Amino acid sequence: MSTAVITGLVIGGLYGYIAQRGAFCLNSGFRFVITKRDYTKVKALGLAIAVQMIAMPAVFALGWAQPTFPSFFPVGAILGGLLFGVAMHWAAGCAAGVWFKSGAGNLGAVAGVIGLMLGATLFEVGPLKGLRDAVHGLGAVSFNATSLGLPLWALLVPLGVLLLVFLMRTETTKAGAWTWRRTGLLLGSVGVMAWPLSALVERQFGMSVIGGAVDLTRLTSGASIPAKGFGGWDILFVLGLPLGAYFAARKEGPMKLSIPKPEEFAKMFAGGVGLGVGASLAAGCTVGHGLTGVPLLAPGSIVTLAAIFVGSALTGYYTLAQAKKVPQTGSSGRPIMSGDCSGRPVPEGLKKMLSSCGDSPAVEPAPAGNGAKTITIIIQNPPYKGDNKAWHALRFAGASIAEGMNVHVHLLDDGVEVGKRGQKPPEGVVNLEELLKELMEYGLEVNACGLALDGCRIPEGEMIDGIPRGSMKTLASWVSSSDLVVTF
Repeated sequence: MSTAVITGLVIGGLYGYIAQRGAFCLNSGFRFVITKRDYTKVKALGLAIAVQMIAMPAVFALGWAQPTFPSFFPVGAILGGLLFGVAMHWAAGCAAGVWFKSGAGNLGAVAGVIGLMLGATLFEVGPLKGLRDAVHGLGAVSFNATSLGLPLWALLVPLGVLLLVFLMRTETTKAGAWTWRRTGLLLGSVGVMAWPLSALVERQFGMSVIGGAVDLTRLTSGASIPAKGFGGWDILFVLGLPLGAYFAARKEGPMKLSIPKPEEFAKMFAGGVGLGVGASLAAGCTVGHGLTGVPLLAPGSIVTLAAIFVGSALTGYYTLAQAKKVPQTGSSGRPIMSGDCSGRPVPEGLKKMLSSCGDSPAVEPAPAGNGAKTITIIIQNPPYKGDNKAWHALRFAGASIAEGMNVHVHLLDDGVEVGKRGQKPPEGVVNLEELLKELMEYGLEVNACGLALDGCRIPEGEMIDGIPRGSMKTLASWVSSSDLVVTF
């Protein structure tokens, strides 16, 4: 086997390291655009694309690699992209996301990886290959950027420069430990490096996940995988993703395993299957299309990425709708009353969040016609402390959501521990991690102070999914738009 194939492990490792440090996963990246109007990770993606659009023409001109455009099957791109976008929500990650998160100790992501490998293999080389071929047979488009008769650089470089200038004029924000600028610049650079390094083994393409996942499945079943071309390099690339993430996670201290409940395992596995099937139908995923094909203006990649965004947006809108929806009856069909005996209907899942019948009534609803009020809650105390302030804060957040209010929670000082995964409360005490997750399902927005995370030595990877690294600027923005601010 050629030693050059090891470069696949290097590129995969670099990607995993960067993605872990920059919290770069397009599941949350796309969803946050809808649910939080947060473009941080999308801007990182845009910068990675711009870097490659500017640099790749030089790589091709020097003969270090030859441009290859991802296939474009319009029906497959749309259907597969939509399925992939929806499945990201269930898998809690994109195709690369479940791989690198597994390396950071998220055992639920391992279920997503297994599901992805299974779904993609069934449709790529397994018994459902005929179904994929039938979808692809509904039409294929051979048009690409070179079909216009212009030099590739004449299209890519000007657009790349315009995109770069536009992005650099926007606000610098963080995701994970890094700003989107640092994450995007490094990801784009790794994307450029992938082409000439993989060309050393006669593989003319950049980064991709699905091929390696399928070939790894075949290899474990005893199939022979070639060292040259697509095969060995791709396998080492996907194996490098969790390896790089492992070393990135260790920078924050000893790595801790995150073990979800059995139902979460099943959910993430099913989501992984959806990722694999969707990517097979679309002939690529957020890496093969979004980070490799889009920088070449490949039509199939642009359509697929747009469809993935729409699919992800649908889950985002569904989450927002669930947050605003207050069902009048529970699973039993009987009216659901709030736990404080006020008689007001609340989501069934929030009953345990609310006060008991001996407490005072919940806050009054916002006056009709004035729209929903917004409240910001600051939690400074750790969970399970004697004064129970963190618990009371979440009870108040649940009551506020039940009253139709928009609620933000900012975790400050020792309060960042409320957002940690894998909490082990004292016997007989309510698990605040589970309560916080449930509130987030109903629309609660949470972030954790970055300085507090650093002071408590808590890496973002140990936080509940959906809790980003925040700042005083974020808190100030929330406070300025709130009708009420409460500190616990």
